Amino acid sequence: MDMDYPIDIPEVMNIIATSDVVIVRFSTLEKRLLLDFRYNATDRPMIRLVNRVRSAEERFKELRRLRPGLALPDQIMTFHWPKHVASLERMRVLERIITKYRDSGFPEMEEACNQVYDELRSLERNELLAAIRGEGYQALWEKKKSS
Repeated sequence: MDMDYPIDIPEVMNIIATSDVVIVRFSTLEKRLLLDFRYNATDRPMIRLVNRVRSAEERFKELRRLRPGLALPDQIMTFHWPKHVASLERMRVLERIITKYRDSGFPEMEEACNQVYDELRSLERNELLAAIRGEGYQALWEKKKSS
């Protein structure tokens, strides 16, 4: 079951189609999905999970560190994904990401996309299990003690 939060899918698809660098934030994960569609003669596009940062300035510094062979983009687009990770596939967002990499001349990026997607699903599953066990979470109620 997925959370019933509205998402403007045409706008998400437009951001992916028109942006050089995109960050996807998830409700239940600390990690962010970095989509960097830029490339040159020596650097290919990139997809990877990155840590949360405190500011746009920090994100640009991190991008400069990760991609020293490329000039910084004018902007980094970001959007929040309030649904389960699996809905990226179900709502065809993952397919759109793969298609953009493929259309740029990098069909091998499909495997990288699928690997990162699997990692996101695993992180989400682990976070859910931690919440069920109460690891790193505080319950709104306490379990009654047996007498």
